Amino acid sequence: MSEKKHPIQDFVEVLAAQPEEAWATHLIGMGQSNDVPRLFRVTGKVRNKNMSKRETEKLVKEVWALRVQDPAVRVGKAPELVEFLFTMFQKRMGIMTAVTEIAYSFLYGLWKYQWDADCELFLKILMGEVKEDVYFAQLQLQDSLKELLESLDRAQGAATGTLKKEDLRVALHAYFRVGLPGGKTLQRFDELMQALDEDQPGPSVQWATIFEEDREFNQGEFAESVRDQFLCERIEYFNALEEALYEEAGHAEECSVAHIARALMAMDSELSYRAASLLAAGVWGDSASELMSVKLAMKRISRGTVKKGQKNRASSARASVLPGRLAGAASKGKSGLAPQKGARRGVDENVARALEAIRQSWLKGLSGNTNAG
Repeated sequence: MSEKKHPIQDFVEVLAAQPEEAWATHLIGMGQSNDVPRLFRVTGKVRNKNMSKRETEKLVKEVWALRVQDPAVRVGKAPELVEFLFTMFQKRMGIMTAVTEIAYSFLYGLWKYQWDADCELFLKILMGEVKEDVYFAQLQLQDSLKELLESLDRAQGAATGTLKKEDLRVALHAYFRVGLPGGKTLQRFDELMQALDEDQPGPSVQWATIFEEDREFNQGEFAESVRDQFLCERIEYFNALEEALYEEAGHAEECSVAHIARALMAMDSELSYRAASLLAAGVWGDSASELMSVKLAMKRISRGTVKKGQKNRASSARASVLPGRLAGAASKGKSGLAPQKGARRGVDENVARALEAIRQSWLKGLSGNTNAG
């Protein structure tokens, strides 16, 4: 028996089934069913305010700015994002008719502009396809890449703000572990480099502008591609992990600690049985039961809901469950959500690996010049 679709996903499919002109003035409410989030619980037509791309993304940024200030987010006790939106709109608009209109118009804007990475991610979170910690993980990935670019610039001997594209390719190839288990595929890496060429043709890159936004809050092709790929790869990873878990459990609806450990090992050839078992035990937590539903196990894994285990290893368990570059981005926040202000940053192993790769490349170049002489 297939799972019931999320009401917002149903709504989005209805939008997609008709030309945009059909929704020019009004949208159709999702109804009064209990499974419809109360923000969208209305029957009949709702006026469409036809928010522009700038208005939609500006609101996305306002929501996240308020969300990260919520202390409950940092301890994993915050309400779902859609409930947070309800409270936010209610405080801002007051009248329920206005709350409903802005909510549906915002949702329509997210759907209409989902070609943008910010809108797409927010929409997927509302539909329940991904958890909101993906947003914070994306920000941490972007910060990590900025750190790499700045470090590369300094490593040249004098920071100039310009990097050779050839050097950047070597560094990014190592950073994303291209072609390795848990790394980016060569095809996707080539797409990233092509996007960089679209942003800045020629042999060099002004690295400080790579992640800049224009007044419509659009980033360049490279920045958008990095985030799009991150989201796709995360979804693919957890889908594949769920399939591996079902395979280990003999396609039953319940699994054991051993099943989880073997599924994790199937996803990461470098993960030892001991490490996988510790991760699986962390996912299991304090449960005294010998079996857990596969859906619950995957929910805990995807949310990073693990209990502290031996030698406090569970603090890094969530990062270990994810493939290489996803792990690096997701491991810096406390519970996978908003990073702690003032927290000490550890060494970014992805950046360190990339810098070593460029050092070796420069040494090889020197050796080649010496031999040629």
